[in-house]
Amino acid sequence: MVEFLDVHSVSVRIYYPNTEHMLSYGLYPSEEESRESHIPLEGSVPREEVKTRRTYLVPNILEEARYQDKTIIETKGAYSLMAIPLEITQFFTNERDTVGVI
Repeated sequence: MVEFLDVHSVSVRIYYPNTEHMLSYGLYPSEEESRESHIPLEGSVPREEVKTRRTYLVPNILEEARYQDKTIIETKGAYSLMAIPLEITQFFTNERDTVGVI
């Protein structure tokens, strides 16, 4: 995905409705030690994407009010963001659909 989209980094966050948190999976480059594994849905960038299932594009994160911590952006030198919702339909009737954001 990183090569195809020609991006600096990618992460996948899966939403857990029971805890109202997003769990981080598949970070590139791998920074598991320095990134929070769970983030609350409320107040996060992927919040609307999880709820609406619509892609969100930000040309300049420094001008985006929803993106709170801008220090990491300046450190990485990546100033744009693309949040793409994902949804995997339940395999069994007693399971829930899997929803998240790339």
